[in-house]
Amino acid sequence: MKNIIIIGEFIYIFPWHGSKTCNTLALELQALGILACSEGIFIKCKAERNKFIEAVKKIIQLGESNAQQLTSLVEPKWQNKYDLLLSEELLCYDYASRNIDTKTALAFWQDLLEGFHQKTAIAA
Repeated sequence: MKNIIIIGEFIYIFPWHGSKTCNTLALELQALGILACSEGIFIKCKAERNKFIEAVKKIIQLGESNAQQLTSLVEPKWQNKYDLLLSEELLCYDYASRNIDTKTALAFWQDLLEGFHQKTAIAA
């Protein structure tokens, strides 16, 4: 699997889609209780392989995430000097528009899960 490296209890995901997608993927995993953080070009998670696959299936089943809801997991959300003046709702909307890409993230999860199934079929 070219997008994933598993080393011990850590899973490293390389989506090759940019920071917005990496941020989204990490937040989607966090929303399901998996420790995950975006490290720029990759996402580092701490999860068992089976738990990770189940989380990916759940994300796909839920469909495209709500970007503003994902931002509720982010602290602090402010990035610019005037952000401290914004309401929580506007801050979430602004953060989501600058840092989240739910459409590309969903497509990535679907491709990744398909790759897992192909790898399993080849190994069998």
